[in-house]
Amino acid sequence: MCLLIYLFGLVILLVYGGQCELTWDKVYGLLSAKLDKIILEQDVMKTDIKDLMTSITAANQQLGEVASFNQMLTFVQDRLDNMDSHVKDVAKVEVGQRTHLLRRGLEQEKAATQSRLHSIQTIQGDLQSRFQSLEVTQTDLKSKTMTIESQVDTTRGHLSRLQQTLGKCGIS
Repeated sequence: MCLLIYLFGLVILLVYGGQCELTWDKVYGLLSAKLDKIILEQDVMKTDIKDLMTSITAANQQLGEVASFNQMLTFVQDRLDNMDSHVKDVAKVEVGQRTHLLRRGLEQEKAATQSRLHSIQTIQGDLQSRFQSLEVTQTDLKSKTMTIESQVDTTRGHLSRLQQTLGKCGIS
């Protein structure tokens, strides 16, 4: 619009200044050409604006798709977090159950081991009692053996004296 005013002012200055001879037909032709050029430029600008609006609409659609994709990613991330939490919960329960079974098994094994240990201690007590009885019997046997040996020695001494007495008596 400013260009139109500038051109119109330029034409008027030239016509009244006497610098050139212009007729109204020439002025009208120049102005008409300039006006056509301006209208053509406006049409080009309208086309550019339409193209720009189309690009903006396409960009908005792409942004909408990106937002939708971001929402989908957020949904997937939430699902993964839920799955992770669920897996952790299942693992805790499984570990708890296995630990309980292990403890119960250990307690049963401990009870069985204590029972075996008690049986072994009882057998050991019986064996010690028998061993002590055998030691007492061994001591008694040694004492009796010594008594018998002493009696054998005494008997031998008596036999020897008896043989001497019989030998003196002539009895063989």
